[in-house]
Amino acid sequence: MSWTQPEVDLIKAEWAKGESASDVTRTLNRKFGTRRSRNATLGKLKRLGLLGRSAPARPVLPKHDRRRDSDPKEPKPCSQKTNKDLVRRLESKVKPKPAPAKKPEPEMWEPEGAFHLLDLNKHQCRWPVTEGDDHRFCGRTQTSGSSYCREHLKRSISPMSAATLQRAPVSMKKAMS
Repeated sequence: MSWTQPEVDLIKAEWAKGESASDVTRTLNRKFGTRRSRNATLGKLKRLGLLGRSAPARPVLPKHDRRRDSDPKEPKPCSQKTNKDLVRRLESKVKPKPAPAKKPEPEMWEPEGAFHLLDLNKHQCRWPVTEGDDHRFCGRTQTSGSSYCREHLKRSISPMSAATLQRAPVSMKKAMS
């Protein structure tokens, strides 16, 4: 829908008065019976080169001064006992950082066997253990809900999602209820 000259004149006049884009659009739609959006009005204002204003649409209100008295009161001197009590309470709340845990070295283990894909049973691990043209697979017992055994499942999941290994498997029936 293209803009008519009376519509353009109206948005220029309303914008010059300091009206917001929402108010300009509301007036435009009311007067001409159109259904233009606020973004359409903003786009037209931008194309006309009128979008930047030298003054804000609404006046900026001064910030409230939070001081109650004009002359601030001097702070009361604290006793040594109060300071010591405060330090003691703060120190009791601060817990020392635990030493960083050492990463366990990966366990070296051998696959249960090297099976051809057609020799694998329904619940055997499908992790490839050979390279080249002769593809063979691990064959250990699969972890519930996975094609891999526990060790290969750990390798296949990123460290960030290791929490998924800690959860018990959920059946679709339970998940949907």
